[in-house]
Amino acid sequence: LGEMLNTEQGGMNEVLADLWADTGDERWLRLSYRFEHHAFTDALKRGQDNLDGKHGNCAIPKLVGSAERFGYTGDAGDLLAASFFWDTVVQHHTYASGGHGLSEYFGPADRWSTLIDGRTCESCNVYNMLKLTRRLFSLRPDAFYADFQERALFNHALSSMDPVTGDMSYMVPIGRGEQQEYQDMLHDFTCCVGTGMENHALHGYGIYYETADTLYVTQFVPSAADVPGMGLHVAMDTDFPDGGHAALTLTMPAAREFTLAVRRPSWAGDDFAVRVNGEFVSQPSLASLAAGRAGGRLVSQDPRVLPPSTFVELKRVWKSGDRVELALPKTLRFETTPDNAQITAVMWGPLALAADLGPRRKGREEYTRPLVPVMVAAGRPVNDWVVPAGTQPGNFVAR
Repeated sequence: LGEMLNTEQGGMNEVLADLWADTGDERWLRLSYRFEHHAFTDALKRGQDNLDGKHGNCAIPKLVGSAERFGYTGDAGDLLAASFFWDTVVQHHTYASGGHGLSEYFGPADRWSTLIDGRTCESCNVYNMLKLTRRLFSLRPDAFYADFQERALFNHALSSMDPVTGDMSYMVPIGRGEQQEYQDMLHDFTCCVGTGMENHALHGYGIYYETADTLYVTQFVPSAADVPGMGLHVAMDTDFPDGGHAALTLTMPAAREFTLAVRRPSWAGDDFAVRVNGEFVSQPSLASLAAGRAGGRLVSQDPRVLPPSTFVELKRVWKSGDRVELALPKTLRFETTPDNAQITAVMWGPLALAADLGPRRKGREEYTRPLVPVMVAAGRPVNDWVVPAGTQPGNFVAR
């Protein structure tokens, strides 16, 4: 069993905890704990980052299982391990696109400028990090979780599928001159093809969450949902990510008081705006919210690192037909690697921009990395040399 736990055995602790919850048979809960990989998770419970050299998709499902089991048993150790693992991966091992690792493995914390060229960002890893993120948010509504979901969803998950053929990507790498590894599903049905397909069946997950008196809106996605506990229907129209507007419309049989908590993304800056039925709702400056961010967790104080988002809590008596409009302006910024400020991603809001270096390879044909230009910006603000290219939103040119 000990040797098996070192392999990519999947979330057996999660499956067995679910089976116990479904049947009430204590055998399945005991067996779930037999799949606890103490050699790995005990250090996490002590707050120790032991990820360097660990296989990413061997590790993440174990913590998905821990978070799931905590929801059933209240075992504090499970939540400690899952929460610390998530914080460590997101803050110290995650690239601008939401992925992590090189050739499926974690590297040293905050020292990955030399790792970004190559086979980075396995799709299975991102799939399972999104799964863990949604579970942790359901246990503790925290905008920091929603920030990561947005980053990983829009930069990795959505781009992992070929929009024409439907082929899935084993890796969605972020290095210089790298290209995606699309899998021919008649010949290369890897694990990332399976989780890749499931990713695109889960886009409705994690947009809305409800408690007894609060409806959380965490993502800006065209969507609609029934909220039985509150007796309402909510619909969202948005042109995000290309545009910068979103609107929520409520439909309900009778007026009632509750809190609508809408994420205020940090990347929108102080130009973020909220209107309820056309009336502007004043918001404090982003800087004034710093003390309350990230649910009390330790976060980077580096001014180059985007701070966590917050929620705007709109508590009032809502009625059918009420409409909430959001302005979500995106600006350009650099997001550097922690150990080398000369290696950077160019971000547009939450989106990592990718350079067009010519035609991509097809299928499994041999790939020769193109010559990659080096941008010598000499400390100039990004808006001085990355400018819009034409009228298509999100298209830029470096000059």
